[in-house]
Amino acid sequence: MPHSNPCNQEIHRLLKRTWAGTTFEDQFNYSENNYWLTNLFRKHRKSFHPLRHLLVTTALVSELSVTKLLEKVRRLPEGVLVPSHFSKKVTVQNAAEYRYSWVDMLKRHPSAGVKELRSTERGDAIYAWLYRNDKSWLMSNRPKRKVNSQSHYAVNYRDWDAKNVAHLESVYEVMANVRNRPRLTRTRIIKELPRSNSVEKHLPDLPATSQWLTDHEESVEDFQLHRLRIAYEQMKSNDLEVKRWRLLRTAAIRIELVTPKIEAEIRRLEQS
Repeated sequence: MPHSNPCNQEIHRLLKRTWAGTTFEDQFNYSENNYWLTNLFRKHRKSFHPLRHLLVTTALVSELSVTKLLEKVRRLPEGVLVPSHFSKKVTVQNAAEYRYSWVDMLKRHPSAGVKELRSTERGDAIYAWLYRNDKSWLMSNRPKRKVNSQSHYAVNYRDWDAKNVAHLESVYEVMANVRNRPRLTRTRIIKELPRSNSVEKHLPDLPATSQWLTDHEESVEDFQLHRLRIAYEQMKSNDLEVKRWRLLRTAAIRIELVTPKIEAEIRRLEQS
């Protein structure tokens, strides 16, 4: 462990030696930037997995096995545990009383949020006390956040639908005539629209847009026909004889994908 405290290095070597050849040996692979064992012995606000605490404790205190340690934990008194950050004036009884009051408010106002609970009688005082003295418990026992399912404005789907179709009509010809373009799938065409992500989600509400896409989206066969015509133009411009094999190779069409329609187009191009 270069550049680390000599004491930390010694602890690292001890733990690595203790757990060598076990399932846990990978836990002690040193990382210069963020090694958990180094961080564990620093003043920090991080939390570490209980397993790592067990690995360290049982290695440093040789007479304390995992079984003995867990037995000690089992003997701890049940009930409310006062967090270490509580002030001396805060007692277990205080914490229990405030927790009980908060839970009682939750039961009496099951649909209320934090803001509403704080506006009730003593609600703000109870919340403030728990926030200062028992925050982790309070955060785990807050009412669930409400999701506002109502839209802030009504969507005019008819107007949106008409604008989509008009936009697609204006850009489609340019898209279709690009020589080395991708296949014009439904998804590819939708990306040309403003608010394309919303269009995909709301296609059932946009019948004209949906129908336009159905009429204009390009099948694999249609795309291969497009590539054949591009290949034909390249051969003509390079004074090459138009042959079936050359068309297929230039258009990158595998023989097993040749359909009757593609075959007919190849014959037409060879004869033209």
